Amino acid sequence: MSDNVIASQLLNAAKVVEKQIDAEIERLDNLDDDDLEEIKRRRIAEMKANARKKQDLEAAGHGKVTELSDERDFFDAGKKSEKLVCHFFDPMNRRCEAVEWSLEKLAPAHYGTKFVKLNTEKVCN
Repeated sequence: MSDNVIASQLLNAAKVVEKQIDAEIERLDNLDDDDLEEIKRRRIAEMKANARKKQDLEAAGHGKVTELSDERDFFDAGKKSEKLVCHFFDPMNRRCEAVEWSLEKLAPAHYGTKFVKLNTEKVCN
């Protein structure tokens, strides 16, 4: 009995989704050239804004792992970037090399986050 109820609910949900998709297809079929031009114009503006933002982030050191020289640089980086990942590393620790390798791979894929590293031997002495 419960299998029939579940199947019925799934069928009803599928019908609702199908109606929504049909309505969207109908709306898209009824677009005229002016509507399509407006969509194109908005998309181009959005792509240009994203490119500018990526350039600004790149100029601020995003997209790579940057080594900081002291605590002041760390706090400056934190103030300038909305998202920050800091790797406090010991150059003599092999595990730190593995973490750094991973961060080097992640940084270019996450432009919204600034990746930095800080040598604990230099800072903590």
